[in-house]
Amino acid sequence: MDFRESDLKKLPFEVIGDIHYLEKYPSLKDIPEFKEEITCNLPVDFDLLFKYFVLLYSPNTPLLTIKDFVQRKGVALEISGMLRDPDMFQMDNEANLAYMLLITYLRMMNNNKWAKLMVYQNSYYNLMLRLQSGKTEAGERTKNLIENIDSLQIKIDELITDLANGDYSPKIVINVLQSIEDVKNELLPETIARQILEGSDPTRNWFPYATA
Repeated sequence: MDFRESDLKKLPFEVIGDIHYLEKYPSLKDIPEFKEEITCNLPVDFDLLFKYFVLLYSPNTPLLTIKDFVQRKGVALEISGMLRDPDMFQMDNEANLAYMLLITYLRMMNNNKWAKLMVYQNSYYNLMLRLQSGKTEAGERTKNLIENIDSLQIKIDELITDLANGDYSPKIVINVLQSIEDVKNELLPETIARQILEGSDPTRNWFPYATA
């Protein structure tokens, strides 16, 4: 399927021609995961991989007119020039690095949805703890608690799928949820105190994703 150049130009980053993203968009370097010391260790060219992310996972990508995700993915691979599907990375460190960059892109493009997902996931975790401990609040029934957990699980699944433009592969789910857990750990009082004692600024990585 061919796409008009005018449609592709509506994307948040250019995808036409050879683009060196960290040079053309210097604000990307403000995002911790897009530092050159990380991107240079990829098993594929970072610029091709980033172009693939832009084409497949941007909320306004024209490729969403292709309803089948597998077919849409194939078109993104073709347009971006990626010769290797990121899902085919064999080594754990390669796959982890590629998916870390992907999750960063999803978070950057969907900051409000990401915040909502963090709230849902935290609420789900707290409800599960209450169910497992048997400590319910006044007037709360176990049945209602289970129903709320099930409802939250559906919302979390739907939101992850929405974030990833229909991609609900196990790798996406695992990496999204792990990233949320990592962010939550960064905000723990003991983590902040440790960073201050070490002489680092605990706020340095909190807000770059919404501004790139």
